[in-house]
Amino acid sequence: GDNYTLQYADINATSHTEVSITKDATYNFNHFDFDDGEVSVEPVKEDWDLMYSTYSGKANFGVFYAIGYNDYIVSNRSGISVAAMNEADIAFDDFTASDIVADDMISDNISAIASSWRGLVDFSLVLDEDAYYVVSDDEGNNYKLKFTRLTSEGGERGYPEFKIELL
Repeated sequence: GDNYTLQYADINATSHTEVSITKDATYNFNHFDFDDGEVSVEPVKEDWDLMYSTYSGKANFGVFYAIGYNDYIVSNRSGISVAAMNEADIAFDDFTASDIVADDMISDNISAIASSWRGLVDFSLVLDEDAYYVVSDDEGNNYKLKFTRLTSEGGERGYPEFKIELL
């Protein structure tokens, strides 16, 4: 139908509250706040390509653990595709539109970039200086994207720098 039905209750309650959340196809997700009801959290899905944020997932260390990622890049599932590139194969500065391989473009994985542009060395966060990406947007534009800094000058996370060029 045109709505989602959500039922919720306090853990010890004997009854629940039921709300109807209107489906809105202009967004990837419809959001609900238990205090404020339906809320707008993300931009219209055609208005963004990449999101830099905190993200959660799971890791399998013999047992699945919930894990939180900082400095995580998510691509929009609405018409965006990404290919991971490496300086060892072709330098960022030398990469041109004619170097794009259509079969390398990933459109069905919002975590195509994820945290692959950074890593850990001896438990210290480091920038992967060899990684860069080709991003194709929903208007047919192709860009090359390379992260050039992971933190602020003082080492604080959340202040990356990058260069991006239209191909």
